[in-house]
Amino acid sequence: MKILESQNAVLSNYEVYTHLVESKARFIERQKKDHRRPPKNYQIVTKDVIQYCQTYPNPLSQQPSAYDQDSIATLVERLAEFGLSKGEVLMIINLRPTELPGLYVCVEEMAERYSADQQSRMLDIVVQVLGCFPRADGEYGGGEGEEPIADSIENGQGA
Repeated sequence: MKILESQNAVLSNYEVYTHLVESKARFIERQKKDHRRPPKNYQIVTKDVIQYCQTYPNPLSQQPSAYDQDSIATLVERLAEFGLSKGEVLMIINLRPTELPGLYVCVEEMAERYSADQQSRMLDIVVQVLGCFPRADGEYGGGEGEEPIADSIENGQGA
């Protein structure tokens, strides 16, 4: 096999997860027909990646999932106004930040490139499109009695 174009496109975790789940289903159907098993190493890698994606705190572990092709397209479209790189958008899709520290991980030189209002708008877009991800204790967002960081920035309290 020869690689014709390297890094022609990158896939989000959601796209990889969806492909592996569909591929696994196809192999199961094929196995019923011709009684062949997929290669053992393929089974192990597929199982491990699917398990990783379905395990908390991965954003894909939330049921029902907030991710689908439409939500990803909507998120990319709404974040376009900020001029983020493809890699930054991909990180936002994969990590689903709902608080400022998470967004700082995804976007290079965040404080220099974007005002507090723009940062807050980015977080709001992520939350509006993908929703808030529950913590292990079942709560959403900040701790008990705390307001989300995006709200505190809007109210002039800063982070």
